[in-house]
Amino acid sequence: MRIILAIADRDLRLAIELLLSDEPGIEVVGAASETEGLIALVKSTCPDFVLVDLDLTGRMVDDALGEMKSFKYRTVFVAMGKYPELKAFAVKSGADVYVTIGDPPENLLAAIREFQPE
Repeated sequence: MRIILAIADRDLRLAIELLLSDEPGIEVVGAASETEGLIALVKSTCPDFVLVDLDLTGRMVDDALGEMKSFKYRTVFVAMGKYPELKAFAVKSGADVYVTIGDPPENLLAAIREFQPE
């Protein structure tokens, strides 16, 4: 499973990359800290998953999610935000799953496994 990490905070991005490196079958194929770089990465790598921080810089994340969903790839978008109240916004914007930053790492892994092919 190929994943792109689009997370504004460098330390959080590195921590999640370390967490995912221990998971069998998961390969981080790119990282972005702003929306334009994320869109370019999705176009060039056709990932299975994109973990996207709602606080990315650049274009509004909801607009970027809408554009990436139109690519017709079978990409699952996992949105991350600081507050549980952002879930409705994330899903309306095109995210398939929402996780709250600061939740236990198991929540993120469970969200990814939910969409992982058998």
